[in-house]
Amino acid sequence: MVACLAMLWRFEKCRIGTCLQAINQSHVVAASVGISEVKFRVLAPAMSCFVVGLVGAGYAHYNMVISYSAFDLPASINLLVYMLIGGISSFAGPVIGAAVLFMVPELFRDLKEYTPYLYAGILLLVVFVMPEGLVGIPDRLGSWLKNRRR
Repeated sequence: MVACLAMLWRFEKCRIGTCLQAINQSHVVAASVGISEVKFRVLAPAMSCFVVGLVGAGYAHYNMVISYSAFDLPASINLLVYMLIGGISSFAGPVIGAAVLFMVPELFRDLKEYTPYLYAGILLLVVFVMPEGLVGIPDRLGSWLKNRRR
């Protein structure tokens, strides 16, 4: 996992990642500076499939079996919730979201049947109060302290 995260972080910081961010912001402006939109829109899913293949191979090796029940709808929804709560716009956001939401069921072990409601409450709180996710808390705190000092 650490190796995949390091590879993805490096991928985001290199020229290819910068080009993909430029295309995400404005494909017209990216094309005007010579970035081939088609090339990078094909490369992004290819890189994603490569990483998913590596993770799947590791998962199969670790569990000694591959079953469709491990990839059901709740698991897919949890991945989206991890990204939203952590913050989509930063690299560390989904990792932080997964770490926080991995701890929630452990902290509230006695209330296991209410875990989906707790996830929903956290998700609504983050979406409406902190749209940039948990990663944006230090920036918000810094701006709040800066305004408080004035």
